[in-house]
Amino acid sequence: MVYRVLEQITVPGESNRSDPRVLWEGSNIRELCQRYPRSSDTRMDDLRNFSCGDFDKWISFEVMRGNQWETCDDPRPIEPARRKSRW
Repeated sequence: MVYRVLEQITVPGESNRSDPRVLWEGSNIRELCQRYPRSSDTRMDDLRNFSCGDFDKWISFEVMRGNQWETCDDPRPIEPARRKSRW
């Protein structure tokens, strides 16, 4: 199966999200996990939805079924959170 990860940005005061930008596309989930590891601590995940006063970032996952992209759940397995050094 071929997957892709899309990112869209919304800026306050603008009515629409930006056009989706493909961050990753491929069939090797291991490659996706190496580039964007998924942690049980969502703060450590670069592929998470994010919101602040300046913008909102929306991440979505899609899978190719037949000749059409369909929205799907995040295909990456969840890895245990890594402890960060306090130093």
